[in-house]
Amino acid sequence: MGDVLTINFKVMLMDGTVLYDSWQEEPVQFEYGKRFDTQGLVEGVAMMKEGQMAHLIVPSSIAFGEYGRQGLIEPYSTLLYDVELLDIKTKDEIKKETIRQLAMNKKESDAFLAKNAEVEGVVVLPSGLQYKVLEKGDGTESPSASSRVKVHYKGTLIDGRAFDSSYDRGKPAEFAVNGVIKGWTEALQLMKPGDKWQLFIPSDLAYGNNPRPGGIIEPNMALIFEVELLEIVK
Repeated sequence: MGDVLTINFKVMLMDGTVLYDSWQEEPVQFEYGKRFDTQGLVEGVAMMKEGQMAHLIVPSSIAFGEYGRQGLIEPYSTLLYDVELLDIKTKDEIKKETIRQLAMNKKESDAFLAKNAEVEGVVVLPSGLQYKVLEKGDGTESPSASSRVKVHYKGTLIDGRAFDSSYDRGKPAEFAVNGVIKGWTEALQLMKPGDKWQLFIPSDLAYGNNPRPGGIIEPNMALIFEVELLEIVK
C-alpha cells in the first residue's frame, strides 16, 4: 500500500475499439490502494512485476458494471487491457526524485536563458522575460491588459519539443491579455498587430511549479513561444 506505480495501458472494447491508449500520450502514475480507472485494472497490475506486460480481460463486474460510461461504454461491457508495468516506487522515492528534477529543471532553464540573453537581437526585460522580433507589423497601438486579442502561436520546450500550436489546429486563439501566463501578458502589451515575436519565458513567468497535468511541461521549466499578434478584438 502506498507504492506509486507507473504504467502504460490501452483499454478496448471486445470488438477492438480503442477507448484510451497512454502509449500515444504519456505513462500514467497512480498510488496503489487508491481508486484508479477500474478495479479490474488495479487487480491485474497488482499481480505483475516491474517490466512485465500483460493482457487483461476484465468482466463488467470489476469494470463499469451495470452503468457503463455514457456514450462510450455500454452497461455490462467486458473490457480488454494491454498493460505494461514500467516502475514501482515508494512515495518517499517519488518525493526525492521530484525535488531533484525541480532543481535540475531550474538549473537547465537558468543556463539556457543566460546564454540566450547574449544572442544578437534578443531583448531582456527587467522581469527576466526575453524576446526577439521576428517580423514587424504595421499596427500602431498595443493592447492593454484588459484587451481581447487574436493570436497565432506555437510553444516549445528549450530542447525543441513542441507542446502546443494554434497553427496545427488551423485556428487562431482568442483570449484576454490578462488571462494567460505572465510572460505572455507582459509581451503582448508591447506588441502591435502584425508583429511576430519569439518569447523566451522564465518558469516564474510561465507555469512555475504548477504546469498543466498530463503534459510534457514540467515544474521550473522555461518555455519558448512564437507569437503572432493578429488583431486586437476589443
